[in-house]
Amino acid sequence: MTEKTRILIAEDHAVMRKNIAALIATQSDMVVVAMAVNGEEAVQLTEQFQPDVIVLDIYMPFMDGLEAIKKIRETQSQVLIVIMSLYANRQLVENALRLGAQGYVLKPQATQDLLPAIRSVRQNKTFLSPALFTLFSDA
Repeated sequence: MTEKTRILIAEDHAVMRKNIAALIATQSDMVVVAMAVNGEEAVQLTEQFQPDVIVLDIYMPFMDGLEAIKKIRETQSQVLIVIMSLYANRQLVENALRLGAQGYVLKPQATQDLLPAIRSVRQNKTFLSPALFTLFSDA
Protein backbone atom coordinates (compact mmCIF):
# COMPACT_ATOMS: atom_id res chain seq x y z
CA MET A 1 0.00 0.00 0.00
CA THR A 2 2.06 2.94 -1.25
CA GLU A 3 -0.72 5.52 -1.49
CA LYS A 4 -1.83 7.32 1.65
CA THR A 5 -5.02 6.19 3.34
CA ARG A 6 -7.58 8.96 2.71
CA ILE A 7 -9.59 9.71 5.84
CA LEU A 8 -12.78 11.63 6.54
CA ILE A 9 -13.37 12.67 10.16
CA ALA A 10 -17.00 13.10 11.27
CA GLU A 11 -17.12 14.57 14.78
CA ASP A 12 -19.34 17.36 16.11
CA HIS A 13 -16.92 18.58 18.80
CA ALA A 14 -14.38 20.95 17.22
CA VAL A 15 -11.55 20.26 19.68
CA MET A 16 -11.87 16.49 19.28
CA ARG A 17 -12.07 16.85 15.49
CA LYS A 18 -8.90 18.96 15.42
CA ASN A 19 -7.07 16.59 17.80
CA ILE A 20 -7.88 13.57 15.65
CA ALA A 21 -6.79 15.44 12.51
CA ALA A 22 -3.52 16.40 14.22
CA LEU A 23 -2.92 12.78 15.29
CA ILE A 24 -3.50 11.52 11.74
CA ALA A 25 -1.27 14.28 10.33
CA THR A 26 1.69 12.73 12.21
CA GLN A 27 1.40 9.60 10.06
CA SER A 28 3.24 9.33 6.75
CA ASP A 29 0.73 6.78 5.42
CA MET A 30 -2.48 8.74 6.18
CA VAL A 31 -4.09 12.01 5.13
CA VAL A 32 -7.29 13.75 6.23
CA VAL A 33 -9.24 14.68 3.10
CA ALA A 34 -12.35 16.14 4.77
CA MET A 35 -13.99 16.87 8.13
CA ALA A 36 -17.71 16.79 8.88
CA VAL A 37 -19.53 18.26 11.88
CA ASN A 38 -22.60 16.02 11.68
CA GLY A 39 -23.93 12.84 10.07
CA GLU A 40 -25.59 14.60 7.13
CA GLU A 41 -22.37 16.33 6.22
CA ALA A 42 -20.47 13.04 6.60
CA VAL A 43 -22.74 11.42 4.01
CA GLN A 44 -22.31 14.34 1.59
CA LEU A 45 -18.53 14.56 2.03
CA THR A 46 -18.15 10.79 1.61
CA GLU A 47 -19.83 11.09 -1.78
CA GLN A 48 -17.69 14.10 -2.71
CA PHE A 49 -14.24 12.98 -1.45
CA GLN A 50 -14.47 9.16 -1.68
CA PRO A 51 -12.33 8.49 1.42
CA ASP A 52 -10.84 5.09 2.17
CA VAL A 53 -11.79 5.32 5.86
CA ILE A 54 -14.35 7.35 7.80
CA VAL A 55 -13.76 8.03 11.49
CA LEU A 56 -17.34 8.50 12.64
CA ASP A 57 -18.79 9.67 15.95
CA ILE A 58 -22.10 8.07 16.95
CA TYR A 59 -23.90 10.95 18.63
CA MET A 60 -23.98 13.99 16.34
CA PRO A 61 -26.66 16.55 15.44
CA PHE A 62 -29.00 16.25 12.43
CA MET A 63 -28.11 12.61 11.76
CA ASP A 64 -26.37 10.26 14.17
CA GLY A 65 -23.50 7.99 13.20
CA LEU A 66 -25.62 4.85 12.93
CA GLU A 67 -28.02 6.52 10.49
CA ALA A 68 -25.03 7.92 8.61
CA ILE A 69 -23.62 4.38 8.23
CA LYS A 70 -26.93 3.26 6.68
CA LYS A 71 -26.96 6.19 4.22
CA ILE A 72 -23.28 5.79 3.32
CA ARG A 73 -23.71 2.06 2.73
CA GLU A 74 -26.47 2.78 0.18
CA THR A 75 -23.93 4.24 -2.26
CA GLN A 76 -20.44 3.63 -0.85
CA SER A 77 -20.14 -0.04 0.02
CA GLN A 78 -16.34 -0.05 -0.24
CA VAL A 79 -15.57 2.70 2.30
CA LEU A 80 -14.31 1.48 5.67
CA ILE A 81 -15.84 2.90 8.85
CA VAL A 82 -14.32 3.24 12.31
CA ILE A 83 -16.74 4.40 14.99
CA MET A 84 -15.22 6.64 17.64
CA SER A 85 -17.47 7.02 20.66
CA LEU A 86 -17.52 7.82 24.36
CA TYR A 87 -19.98 4.99 24.88
CA ALA A 88 -18.85 1.46 25.74
CA ASN A 89 -22.25 -0.11 25.23
CA ARG A 90 -22.59 -3.64 23.82
CA GLN A 91 -25.77 -2.85 21.89
CA LEU A 92 -24.20 0.23 20.26
CA VAL A 93 -21.09 -1.72 19.27
CA GLU A 94 -23.17 -4.60 17.85
CA ASN A 95 -25.47 -2.20 15.95
CA ALA A 96 -22.52 -0.31 14.46
CA LEU A 97 -20.83 -3.53 13.30
CA ARG A 98 -24.10 -4.98 11.98
CA LEU A 99 -24.73 -1.81 9.95
CA GLY A 100 -21.30 -1.97 8.37
CA ALA A 101 -18.65 -0.43 10.62
CA GLN A 102 -15.40 -2.37 10.75
CA GLY A 103 -14.01 -0.77 13.91
CA TYR A 104 -15.11 0.76 17.20
CA VAL A 105 -12.74 2.94 19.22
CA LEU A 106 -13.49 4.54 22.55
CA LYS A 107 -12.68 8.26 22.63
CA PRO A 108 -10.70 8.06 25.89
CA GLN A 109 -8.39 5.53 24.20
CA ALA A 110 -8.34 7.24 20.78
CA THR A 111 -4.73 8.36 20.98
CA GLN A 112 -3.52 4.78 21.32
CA ASP A 113 -6.29 2.89 19.46
CA LEU A 114 -7.34 5.02 16.49
CA LEU A 115 -4.24 4.62 14.30
CA PRO A 116 -4.09 0.83 14.82
CA ALA A 117 -7.85 0.71 14.11
CA ILE A 118 -7.43 2.53 10.79
CA ARG A 119 -4.57 0.24 9.78
CA SER A 120 -6.51 -2.88 10.83
CA VAL A 121 -9.64 -2.05 8.87
CA ARG A 122 -7.47 -1.27 5.82
CA GLN A 123 -6.29 -4.89 6.10
CA ASN A 124 -9.92 -6.07 6.20
CA LYS A 125 -9.77 -6.82 9.91
CA THR A 126 -12.27 -5.75 12.55
CA PHE A 127 -10.87 -3.59 15.35
CA LEU A 128 -12.35 -2.98 18.79
CA SER A 129 -10.72 -0.95 21.54
CA PRO A 130 -9.38 -3.53 24.01
CA ALA A 131 -11.48 -1.90 26.75
CA LEU A 132 -14.57 -3.20 24.90
CA PHE A 133 -13.60 -6.86 25.18
CA THR A 134 -15.15 -7.13 28.64
CA LEU A 135 -18.56 -6.33 27.09
CA PHE A 136 -18.37 -9.49 25.04
CA SER A 137 -16.99 -11.91 27.62
CA ASP A 138 -19.68 -14.17 28.99
CA ALA A 139 -17.94 -14.64 32.34
